Amino acid sequence: MFVSSIKVLSSLMKKRKVILFYLLLMLIAPSAISQDFHFSQFHSSPLTLNPAMTGFMLGKYRIGANYRNQWGSVKSKYETYSASFDMNFMKCKWKKDYFAVGLVFAGDKAGELSLRTNQIGLSFAYSKGFGSRVKHSLSIGFQGNFYQRGIDLTNAIYPDNIVESNNISKSISILDLSVGMMWHAQLADRLNMYVGFSASHINRPVNSFLGDKKSRLAMKYTASAGALVELGNKWNIIPSAMFQKQGQAMEGLAGTYLQYIIGEDYYSETAIAFGAWGRFAKPVADAFILGARADIKNVLIGVTYDFNLSELKAASNGRGAFEVSAQYIIPVSCQKRAKGLYCPKF
Repeated sequence: MFVSSIKVLSSLMKKRKVILFYLLLMLIAPSAISQDFHFSQFHSSPLTLNPAMTGFMLGKYRIGANYRNQWGSVKSKYETYSASFDMNFMKCKWKKDYFAVGLVFAGDKAGELSLRTNQIGLSFAYSKGFGSRVKHSLSIGFQGNFYQRGIDLTNAIYPDNIVESNNISKSISILDLSVGMMWHAQLADRLNMYVGFSASHINRPVNSFLGDKKSRLAMKYTASAGALVELGNKWNIIPSAMFQKQGQAMEGLAGTYLQYIIGEDYYSETAIAFGAWGRFAKPVADAFILGARADIKNVLIGVTYDFNLSELKAASNGRGAFEVSAQYIIPVSCQKRAKGLYCPKF
């Protein structure tokens, strides 16, 4: 991504601990700060992926957290983090339908100028179930977000012909809206899948440290899909894919887990999985990702590592990003007798 390029370039100048003004201009340009943070484990961060996934779980309550440390081999690393809580209503009474609400906090920090973003979002979703032999559902979701973006100019110096400007704001605030839809189907007893689409920043809020009213946040379009497919009484594959486009930036990511079930029952709550994914950007190979996941009753823990394949691999020594995620899902008493869709842990 463009911001990642700036980080690596700035890190090569760390002996002087300065960033030249032309890099500062690139950082505060709309094209440089309009791209959202992302996770390789996008399937483990549902509220930042698609608001329609709010409440989409085999349970009533879900608590989640994600942490990503990128470019650890250079001094100006890029950190991204999130924490979320969501819950559904009326699932026991309605069986196939539910309402859901969720709260998410996310943020990142990058570079010598500590370009940072903090977000708090409130999401709502409604899911309608259909079918008897083949069960499926259609969900729609909405999310309102408050963003605060800041920059630290302490380490910035300016060429002789440039005078330090007092017109550069150290922080800006943004109100933002997102919408999403998702289709989920239980095609067979042990075959589940979902497909989702979301649009973020649909109100195109102003996004400029210089106060330029014409500089607006670009809309982001996200398509995602996932499935759980039985390979045998002890094995599943859990493929997933995601594509995003925002302004001139785009990325795609696809891969799968191979899961082994520990226990006598196929529906055992304990399992371990290993997976691999590939990521591309416009449309050059960007990273190769390896990961592992453990399901222990109602707890899911995932770990991934991105190996950098982009043009910046020389500067980063091929190292990319370390990422960890955790989810805790609290079941409800009616879960086992509910007649609605079986929602696996994608």
